Amino acid sequence: MDQADHFATRVVEMNEIKVNNPVVICGFLGSTPAGTLTASYLIENLKMHEVAHVRSSHLAPVAVFVGGKLRTPFRVYTHSSGKLMIITSEIPIDMEGLYEISDTLINWLEKLKISELVILEGIPVEQIPQKRTTYGVADPEALSILKNKGIEIANSALVTGMGGALINECLTRKIKAMSLLTPMFVGYPDPETVLSLVNALNGLYDLNVTVSDLRSQVERIHGEVNKVVNNYNAMKKKEVMDSDILYQ
Repeated sequence: MDQADHFATRVVEMNEIKVNNPVVICGFLGSTPAGTLTASYLIENLKMHEVAHVRSSHLAPVAVFVGGKLRTPFRVYTHSSGKLMIITSEIPIDMEGLYEISDTLINWLEKLKISELVILEGIPVEQIPQKRTTYGVADPEALSILKNKGIEIANSALVTGMGGALINECLTRKIKAMSLLTPMFVGYPDPETVLSLVNALNGLYDLNVTVSDLRSQVERIHGEVNKVVNNYNAMKKKEVMDSDILYQ
């Protein structure tokens, strides 16, 4: 393997992947941590197993310690039923890497014959919402499914970052894709956002995810993710400072 291949973006399979037209749910850090928090909650409660990770020069060369385990920062999980996959990351992804990573990931998912892709997002708000509604945005085929399941359709929305890049790839390749968005208060850990998204997913896919201990679990997960993000931001700040010193 030459140096170019070594640093090329690719999906590294850790175990044999057994799936059957799975739904793929994705949760990433964006304007809020709602996607990552919800994905982590689902993984824990559904006892899902890590089967692959994304390796790319566009991802910071870091390992994250969450849930009592040392992990790569961009991971893929499957459920024992073979009908569900979750993709998540606790670190921000540089804008210049979004096209390459999303293209590589969708190429890989196409080979697994996924049925649809769902992006989880939080809408940042500065006051605690009086009503916690999960909104849907999707292509025409998926919109009818959302409506039939009682999901309110957003009048307009902008899905950005890794989620937006993945949806763009799905639209190009005619893979069914949608995003679920819920307001999230940015002032403190907001379990109600995760609850709203989990309830929407339970209604759409009959996941039967329990929510009895959601509040305490989300607060713990939020604390872990927040530490990872703070450490990552401190690392990036130090890199900039070191660079400034080098070029003075």
